[in-house]
Amino acid sequence: MDENENWTNRRIVSINRPAYTQKEFDSNFGNKSESDTKNGSKIRQILGKLSPINLLGTFTILSFISEYNFKKNLITDVLSGLTVGVMHIPSSLAYGALTSLNPVHGLYTSFFAGITYIFFGTSKHLSVGTFAVTSLIVYSTITRLEAEYPELAFPNSFENSTSTEGPSMEFKIKIATGLAFWCGVIQVIFSLLKFGSISVMKI
Repeated sequence: MDENENWTNRRIVSINRPAYTQKEFDSNFGNKSESDTKNGSKIRQILGKLSPINLLGTFTILSFISEYNFKKNLITDVLSGLTVGVMHIPSSLAYGALTSLNPVHGLYTSFFAGITYIFFGTSKHLSVGTFAVTSLIVYSTITRLEAEYPELAFPNSFENSTSTEGPSMEFKIKIATGLAFWCGVIQVIFSLLKFGSISVMKI
């Protein structure tokens, strides 16, 4: 008697649901795969870095100028800047001559590099300017293009590669200017994409 009552009091639950493939499940319930989510987050991160607020962050002078102690540090910083500037004059002239250009172009390079680093620099202890490796690379590029285009490098038959004036020097200046411009464009692109973080990656 008890067994019959127990069977009548029991409820039967039946669950019926269709079998889905992964594509059908994603289309019906809008579930994105992990790869799509990761790709979307990477795209959002790249676009976020290119936002106007982050672009202003590349001007590091805006971040430290408000915290700079003029009363305490201005005099010592001016003296150290003058010291470094005086030391840069002979070295810049030498490196300018090393590129086969007029030595004064080494002074131009050191001056504008320092002015630019004021706005974009990330280190208080770094002295930027010309150095031997860059000068030798520019020199090798100039000599290679002079050999490839002698009609442009030496339009006058009596002119040689050691001339400090005339079309030959103008050709060298154009090569050095173009090389500096495109290297700068590449570095700006790397800076906007935050490629500097690669140098501190742990493998």
